[in-house]
Amino acid sequence: MARMRRRLPEDAGGAFGRAARLFAAGLAARLSDERERWLLWSPAAVGLGVFLYFSGTAEPALSMALALPAIAAVVLGAGWRRELLRFPAFLLLLCAIGYAAGAVRTWSVEAPAISRKIGPVTVTGRVVAVDPLRHGARAVLDDLAIGRLAAAETPERVRLTVRLGWTGLWPGRTVMLRAVLLPVRPPVAPGAADFQRRAFFERIGASGFAVTAPVAVREAGAGWLDSRIERLRDTAMRRIGAVLSGDAGAVAAALLTGHRGGISPETMTAIRNAGLAHLLAISGLHIGMIAGIAFFALWFGLALVPGAALRWPTRKIAAIGALAVAAGYLLLTGATIPTQRAFLMLAVVMAGVLVGRVAISMRLVAAAATVLLLLSPESLPTPSFQMSFAAVVALVAAYEAWSIWRMRNRTPRLPRPVRALVGIGAASLIAGAATGPFALFHFHRLAMYGLAANLAAVPIVSFFVLPMGLLALFAMPFGLEAGPLWLMARGIDLMLWVAHGVSGLPGALALAPAPLAWGMALIVAGGLWLTIWQRRWRFAGVAAIAAGLASSLTVAPPDILVSPEGQLVATRTADGALAVSSARRGRFIARVWREGEAQRLPRFWRSDRLSRVRCDPLGCIYRLDGALIAFPSDPAALAEDCRRAFMIVADFDVRRRCPTVPWAIDRRALMRNGSYAIGISAGRVTIRTDRDVRGDRPWVSRPPLQTRQIRLARGRAVADIR
Repeated sequence: MARMRRRLPEDAGGAFGRAARLFAAGLAARLSDERERWLLWSPAAVGLGVFLYFSGTAEPALSMALALPAIAAVVLGAGWRRELLRFPAFLLLLCAIGYAAGAVRTWSVEAPAISRKIGPVTVTGRVVAVDPLRHGARAVLDDLAIGRLAAAETPERVRLTVRLGWTGLWPGRTVMLRAVLLPVRPPVAPGAADFQRRAFFERIGASGFAVTAPVAVREAGAGWLDSRIERLRDTAMRRIGAVLSGDAGAVAAALLTGHRGGISPETMTAIRNAGLAHLLAISGLHIGMIAGIAFFALWFGLALVPGAALRWPTRKIAAIGALAVAAGYLLLTGATIPTQRAFLMLAVVMAGVLVGRVAISMRLVAAAATVLLLLSPESLPTPSFQMSFAAVVALVAAYEAWSIWRMRNRTPRLPRPVRALVGIGAASLIAGAATGPFALFHFHRLAMYGLAANLAAVPIVSFFVLPMGLLALFAMPFGLEAGPLWLMARGIDLMLWVAHGVSGLPGALALAPAPLAWGMALIVAGGLWLTIWQRRWRFAGVAAIAAGLASSLTVAPPDILVSPEGQLVATRTADGALAVSSARRGRFIARVWREGEAQRLPRFWRSDRLSRVRCDPLGCIYRLDGALIAFPSDPAALAEDCRRAFMIVADFDVRRRCPTVPWAIDRRALMRNGSYAIGISAGRVTIRTDRDVRGDRPWVSRPPLQTRQIRLARGRAVADIR
């Protein structure tokens, strides 16, 4: 009996223990089988650390962030002998390094930013970059002196829109002008795109517009390399504009210098709706084509030199020359994140040529992603980083799978033109599927005919437009760029014809609600699981991707949206759409709200018969679930609204005049908290602010306020608010 009693606890936990041991053994076996792919999780772990840093609502102490990698290294050393713990501990170390990289980057770029409107005021500064617009230009200035601001309050950089005399803006030149300076725009809704964070890492502390033409104070000197590169970009852009006009010239400037501001809104919309926007975002296609053209031109040219092919390593010389040409193109187009990624990968590929090895692999992608995340951790939340690497990871994974399948199976040999067309179609389909969830998350849209548009436009750009553009760049020092640019424009005209034709087809653009944040995390995790591992267990990633996409079906949209300044308000109509308070104010904000709801047409309070809002000359009221919410446009309306309303939303001070109202979202509250999203359901009011989402971070200029959930009172209180 005693022996049985001693065995009972062991038997009771035996089934669970055996299952746990079997699971651990199976997991260890699978991880051991995939040992050669462990390193590919490095950028994912670094990215997770960067994500955790940016998702916080309070800035961590720099010393604490720097201590995390040391602690993780100790954990890795302690678990190194146990194979099952070694891999997670290694990922933990990389995650801590990513977190520390984000904190160090923030500390290194922090600079003053204005928090109120200033001006018109005299601004003196050195022109850093000039981006031409349809009418004028957008310039970035540094080395600033701003009237009314002390040196300690002066931003490091400002971005100004200049309409008058913008041709006098040359990179490196110091200019003086009168301008109105504004704080960088906060997100238009809680959780929307964070313009302030992007400006913070670009060290831009104010935006605004010039009210006078710039006057040169000092001409550009020799300057640093970045100034010379910007002057070279600006010169190339102006030379292109002197030969080509209209959208063809603007697209040519975008492809050769990275400046896209001159493209008309109609053409840009058509390009996006046709799924061709990636052709203007300088990335792997452009770097690869430019480097490929240079490589084969140099290789063929050296082969024509008598005796060179016998005495010189012509292929390696061509690889070095192609890399130099690609580096020049990288700098000329502004060195954006996708371009940096493409150049890093090209550099490894060319290194493979030099040592006689093929370098197209997932390790190459992982190395490029890790380097970029450590150098520029702020790029992780941006659409360019996410969509660029999503497309490349999917394409390389498909290439690896195709290579394995081709080795095991004999495939029919197709004619070269058919193979090229099939390759373009497959690449477009794979890249479109990989970037689709990110396009939904950031832009709430999908180009339904993107495959057809890419099949028609990509060959034109790859085999005609870019070669002519490269020839024009080489001809510019000799003043012979007019001919190649004219030919380049003819190819661009054909590309734009495809874009306008495809975007005009019925159903060319599909708007859909974006996946939730946790849904996007599942999509990313599932995509990495599917593309990194090579055994059958990788197909579990498909289920994670499906669950992430389904998260958009669980969205509970707010009933009321309030813009950061309170000048625009949107409410839910009887059929579930959004109607806004004004057709003239906040058009950009209204468009972002509408696209976030997958709503095509704008709707307005005063003209929509399904609107729940009723208005008079002094303001409007909105009834929902027993609550009356007032939107006064005149303080005179407060006398009545204070007695009846549960909540008052206005762009002027309310609380002083109406201290008894339960909720007052007025000018002071908006200055503290930014935009509002308000939900009312089953007697519960949920208020979420921009400050709730972003918290107290260096790029946020207002103090935090916590999200609130309150329950409407029943009985006499309900009678009062009705």
